[in-house]
Order: sequence, then C-alpha cells, then structure tokens
Amino acid sequence: MSIIVFTRTVEIEKVAANADEIPVLIDAIEDEDGTYGVKRLDTSAVVVSAGVAMTQIGVGRYSYELSDVTPGVRYRFAYRILVGGEKYLGTYDITATDEPTDDRYLSVSEANVLALTISAASLGRWQTASTVDKERALLQATMEIDAAMRYQGRKVDPEQTLEFPRYPHPGEVWNTDPATGIAIVPKQVKIATLHQANDVLDAGRHERINKQYQGIVYDQTGAMAESFKGGGMEGLSTRLCLAANTYMRRYQLRTGAML
Repeated sequence: MSIIVFTRTVEIEKVAANADEIPVLIDAIEDEDGTYGVKRLDTSAVVVSAGVAMTQIGVGRYSYELSDVTPGVRYRFAYRILVGGEKYLGTYDITATDEPTDDRYLSVSEANVLALTISAASLGRWQTASTVDKERALLQATMEIDAAMRYQGRKVDPEQTLEFPRYPHPGEVWNTDPATGIAIVPKQVKIATLHQANDVLDAGRHERINKQYQGIVYDQTGAMAESFKGGGMEGLSTRLCLAANTYMRRYQLRTGAML
C-alpha cells in the first residue's frame, strides 16, 4: 500500500506558529465555492472532497495522510490556511511512488538495511513489524522529528517538505553526496528516524508520554506499576525517544537565531 503524507508549516517571522484554525483541504476561499481537496492530475478525479480538515502534528505543523494512492500518478493538494485573520490558498503536487520521496527521511527498504548496522536488541519492535506498519511508523517518526525542536540554520530548499537537509550556516551544508555534491539528509537523522519509528511501534508509548506531560509520577494498573522521573528529562519536551533525541541534539538551535 502506497501512502502520501502532505504537510504544511506555518511560520511567523521565521518561527513556527499555529494557524488561527486547523487548515482545510480546499481550492477556494469560501467553503461553498470549493470543488476539491485532493485530485488526481491524470484524470482530474476528486479523491478528497473540499473542506476536509488536516491534522495538527506540532506547533504550526499540519498534515494529511492520503492512503491507497496509485504509484506514478501525480496528485494535487489544495489547501487554505487562516493566519492573522487572513486566508491563504495554495496547491502542492506530489507524485505517488512505491518508495517515499519527500515525506519521510528513509524508506522501509533503506531502514531495513540501516537496521542491520544497529543492535537488534534496540530495534525489537521494528524487527517484528509488518511492512505496512513500518511504513506508517517511518512517516510518524519523520513528522515527530521535524516537530521536535528548532534546528540550526535553514532548509536547503525553502519549498522542501522536511526540515533536512539544511544549511547550518550561510554557504555551508551538513552533508553532501560525495559523487554529485548535492545536499543530502545526514545519516544521523536517518538513524534517529529509525529509532523513533521503533518507538512509535510501541502501542503503549503515547499513553506513557501523556501521563508524563500531565505530571503523573506513579501509575499502577493491576499488577503493573510504573514510576516516571519528575524532572531533567530532556527528551520529554521533544517527544523523542532517548536514542533519537541523542542523535538529533547536535542539530538543535541553542544560541542565536534561525536563518
């Protein structure tokens, strides 16, 4: 099953900020004038009706998952965002593929190869997951990494969907393809994505994280008891697992301002 995850980010003065309301997929300023939310460009068939809301995945970050897409077909996403009382319309075209393009940091096949270089004990859930579950976990992990923190520098391409690759400083890029010299996603980011995907596959992780955010330090259900450390948990603020947070810290903006 192929999936496209369409994301948009709202920034005010180069800082992520929430829109006035959840953006919707629509090709018109007014709801009654909308004709589509997502359509195929080969047949113009509407696959998502106008007015469907996106999902907020972080501060100023919104997404919509389009499933069961046909590889090779180009899809047009129309969207409306309300910021500061002003409505903004836009469209974005994405070609569906069997492997991801610009919606995640690595494919299932690439992640499987990368996993061979990492201790199997630290990727237990990944090793036993189905291909479909792995694909969904990589999508979720990518979104969580992008929303986890402010990163040093700026995107190589202002129009790219994801936060990486990036220029940490003007005229400098973190990683390039040795053969072409083109900026690429750092390997550390891909490793972090794999670890985060493994964490996403843990069915109980969201409940535990939410309890920690609520300030719960001890919880018991039947014979199962858990205690949570009350402070000093750097990963908690990012919602990243320990391994992913460790790899991503090097890219975090710590001083100065985003470019």
